[in-house]
Amino acid sequence: MIGQIQNLEDMYRKRDAILDVARIATEQYLSSSEWEDSIQRVLKLLGQTTHSSRVYVFVRRTEQYGQSLANQRYEWSAPGIPLRQTGSLDQTVFEDPMVIAAWEAILSKRQIVQGNVEDFPSIERAFLQRQGAQSFTGIPIFVDDHWWGFVGLESNQRDRFWSAAEVDALKIVANLLGAIVQRKRSEEVIRRLYESEREQRLISQALREAGLKMSSTLVEEEILDLLLEQVQRVVPFDTGVVMVVRGAHASMARLRGYEQFGEKICQRVKTLDFSIADLKNLRQMMETCRPAVISDTKSDPDWKLMEETQHIRSWVGAPIVIGGKAVAFLSLDKMEANFYRPEHAEVLAAFANQAALALHNARLFEETNQALRREERLNELVRLISSQMSIDAILQNLVQQVSALLDADSATIGIVNMSSDEMAFPYRFNPPQDSPEMIKRGQGLSWVVYDSGQSLMITDYSSHPQAVDEWKRAGVTSYLAVPLIAGGEKLGVLSIFNTKKGKFFTERELHLAESIGRQVGIAIRNARLFETLQKRAEEAETLRQASISIVSSLKLNEVLNTILEQLQHVVPYDSASIFLLEAQGMRMVAAKGDFARELVGKVFPERDELFFEAARTGKPVILKDASRDPRFHGWGGVSYVRGWIGVPLLLRNEAIGCLTLDSCQVGAYDQVNIPLLQTFANEAAVAIHNARLLAQVEQLAIVDPLTGLYNRRYFMEIGQREFRRARRQALPLSLIVADIDNFRTWNDQYGHLLGDQLLRTLSESMRRVIRDMDILARSGGDEFAVLLPQTRLTEAIGLAEQLSRVASEIQVNVVQGKTGITLSFGLADIEGECSGFEDLYQRAVKALLNANKTGTNRISLWDITLEEKGLQDE
Repeated sequence: MIGQIQNLEDMYRKRDAILDVARIATEQYLSSSEWEDSIQRVLKLLGQTTHSSRVYVFVRRTEQYGQSLANQRYEWSAPGIPLRQTGSLDQTVFEDPMVIAAWEAILSKRQIVQGNVEDFPSIERAFLQRQGAQSFTGIPIFVDDHWWGFVGLESNQRDRFWSAAEVDALKIVANLLGAIVQRKRSEEVIRRLYESEREQRLISQALREAGLKMSSTLVEEEILDLLLEQVQRVVPFDTGVVMVVRGAHASMARLRGYEQFGEKICQRVKTLDFSIADLKNLRQMMETCRPAVISDTKSDPDWKLMEETQHIRSWVGAPIVIGGKAVAFLSLDKMEANFYRPEHAEVLAAFANQAALALHNARLFEETNQALRREERLNELVRLISSQMSIDAILQNLVQQVSALLDADSATIGIVNMSSDEMAFPYRFNPPQDSPEMIKRGQGLSWVVYDSGQSLMITDYSSHPQAVDEWKRAGVTSYLAVPLIAGGEKLGVLSIFNTKKGKFFTERELHLAESIGRQVGIAIRNARLFETLQKRAEEAETLRQASISIVSSLKLNEVLNTILEQLQHVVPYDSASIFLLEAQGMRMVAAKGDFARELVGKVFPERDELFFEAARTGKPVILKDASRDPRFHGWGGVSYVRGWIGVPLLLRNEAIGCLTLDSCQVGAYDQVNIPLLQTFANEAAVAIHNARLLAQVEQLAIVDPLTGLYNRRYFMEIGQREFRRARRQALPLSLIVADIDNFRTWNDQYGHLLGDQLLRTLSESMRRVIRDMDILARSGGDEFAVLLPQTRLTEAIGLAEQLSRVASEIQVNVVQGKTGITLSFGLADIEGECSGFEDLYQRAVKALLNANKTGTNRISLWDITLEEKGLQDE
């Protein structure tokens, strides 16, 4: 009883001591604005009071993809105890994230982690024992009702036990730390709000002044000069550039801050030209007309690392948007990671809006002077159409040039796809957002112009019943369109738009557009003719390369796979199959697609209507939509197949099989594909024929023609490989050699024809008994050998007994009635001093000779005594 009272008194003394630490911590935190300055003293008092070896605070943090880790922030250790922390405050983390993950499940529920370290799971035990901890207690810290971290106490004493009273007191300390952190957070929020409000006032003033400065000139080049000078007042940067959008590229217009890296870097930056589609940040700003931020370029997988930009660690950019389209980009960089935040992007966007206004005003002023240069631009337009550029580049430039020439706001060229009755608009200048890139026949005024072949000029676009809604919403006021015709063939439509009220096209501009349209039509027709010739040349080269690949191998499986791989380059498909003609029908020998594993090797009836038609006519069969054709059976559940084509594999004008292609698209294949596919199929047929011939020759070289089993030469070759593998991998290997008892007498008595029949029957019976991995061969006239990989001698004996029973069940019809046979067996394995497969084979043969000398229907095992008997193969 006295001992219990003393224990209770000791427990309450420890609790009160811990509470004194909490009281001291509270007083210091309340009296000091920098509470972190005295945390080390608190940890020291806590460690001394609890007689701990080490006390530390870990703060939880969440990595990308939601993984939880913990940083050690503060630590105290008793004299002579090394510190756990070895790096800077925020760098010491748990060695294995699984530790914090395991503890998180407990600590986040306001429970403690406590016990002898040797009782912890292996990963946690390894973490704690690394520096000698024998006992551990972890107390959770909560901030704003969320788990923030924990206080860890370690002891080098194995059975150190923190009582419930101590734990309750430690929880009070942890709760105190949580309350202090929460208080500091609240103070920080208030401070930031105050600083943010003050900063916003300064930024607003700077934005107004920057706007006035940029609006003080109507020369675009001068505005570009001012951009980086003025943006420095609202968003800080180490280096910055202004990029101007030119078609699909953004090129450098101005730069600042690169002087610190030397003249060479400056000159290289000035020459940079980016494809907007290739850079995610530029593409995003171009598509959304919104700013973008990359807080840390090293953690962004889409950041393009270049020598000129390797100093950049944080980036912010904003588009300068005029008329709903980004015409330039502001790009600012910092060498400090995680510097730029979303609020920087919003400020930069506000500055970009003012820059856009200034640039827009300058461009309006410039437009008043463009009339003087219109004649010169017309000449440039003619030169453009007749230039050696690609037709795509010509037409994309042309819509912009026509807009400038006619003082219009937007222009498009619509190209008609006759097979789908659609008009696409791949060439557009300054189109409104969400404007259609394709319209079906009968939609929009472009089809009116195309179908009639007559030009159209409208002064009130929105009032026309066939006006496109997107263009109406964009504020199109007047419209001018001319057909693109060449050689009597209608190719498309050139459409030009105005969005300014009171601005109309004139008769002069109509005649000018018609003249341009005629020249554009001729350019398109010539480009298509050239494209057709080029495509034919490319197809011929593709076919040549495919043919070379097909004949590069004489192995049938390799040839079949190569055919399917190269076929994808000749005519694209979603799945494809190769069928070869056999006596029973058409066997699928190779395929690419989801159904391949299920159907390859199966035989389908030769009289299948589609196969029969292709084989009978020697011509491809095309299905526009296989799902609607009753002849298509859809083997393997290929419900996705729509477009289908079957091409006969012709060898000397006879079909040896069929090549089929499947597509998810209706009408994927047509007559245009046939010449190329049939030529490819004929080349494939020759390659398949050659591979088959080689396979037959190789088969004859390794197979016994009477029994169909491996011959002795090939058996010895396989045996040597298996022997080396068994030795290398320390695997068992056994060999059975058998012969027919008194077969010479049997043959003389019943004749060689019956003897051959007996050998074939016996071979087939033995083949059914052995395993797939076993290797069976006819090694002599009436001698057979079975190599048993991964098989011990005791198991080989069982197989020999089974083979003996099978042989004894064979009955051969002879003149006198029925007669049977028996087998004798010699067995050996590679145990002991077996030098090679030849040695193993000779051992089995000597065992067989011993069996023959002792009688019939015997099984003899090799041992060293047989060597002493000097048995020789007769």
